[in-house]
Amino acid sequence: MTSIDLHRVRDETFVREIDFHWELASTNDQALKWAEEESIVTPLLVLADKQTQGRGRGPNRWLSSPGSLTFSLLLPLDGIPADRLPQISLTVGLAICQALETFAPLADLAIKWPNDVYLNEKKAAGILIEMPPRRPPHGVIGVGINANNSLTDYDADVQSKSVSLIDAIEQEVDLSDLLITCLDHLDRYLNLLRENPTAIVDQWRAYHLLEGRQVEVDAYGDRIRGVCDGIDPDGALRVVTPSGLQRCIGGIVTDFERREL
Repeated sequence: MTSIDLHRVRDETFVREIDFHWELASTNDQALKWAEEESIVTPLLVLADKQTQGRGRGPNRWLSSPGSLTFSLLLPLDGIPADRLPQISLTVGLAICQALETFAPLADLAIKWPNDVYLNEKKAAGILIEMPPRRPPHGVIGVGINANNSLTDYDADVQSKSVSLIDAIEQEVDLSDLLITCLDHLDRYLNLLRENPTAIVDQWRAYHLLEGRQVEVDAYGDRIRGVCDGIDPDGALRVVTPSGLQRCIGGIVTDFERREL
């Protein structure tokens, strides 16, 4: 039996269909396949007890180990204007930050632009947003969280950059409670993005990890180095370089100034 109560998830969240697998290459890939079906009912949750080929942004991979929480949501994006679509990743990051705060209220949770959640200066969750060619517009939101998968047996390099919830709070969490809390926050903040995007921008900034730090960004092949000056309302990362302000609409932060807590 899975450690997640699927009946609770269906009854207590906005999800209408659940596609559960004991093992799956990628929950996002599975959700993208479902997006090809015209009659599929959404929001659809794809959930895997074990994910073997989880994908991250660009060439990155998400390593899933027993006790982690990996899921993808296929859901309609009606009501979210096209110019707000780049903001979805940050909105999801905010939702996951606040969900994790429920279980780790004393931890330092932050969003690392554009798609990671950090706990006490280390990566605790990754996010991957994909847009299938479906009408009306739909999105696939993939989330991977280091939950009950302790990283204490991993090598020093992994432990210096990543953290799990169980290691941070020194106790297991109920994965059903964690998933339901994540889904509730996702529903709330995606609706806020539709209705009052200005309010959500202020909250991104409150959780922003990189503000005032030296960063290096791979912006689709352009290497940008400088000091992060926050996030613009459209979701662009602001970087002050020796030649002036650069706005990064997309890309990957390949390095940043780390701080001790």
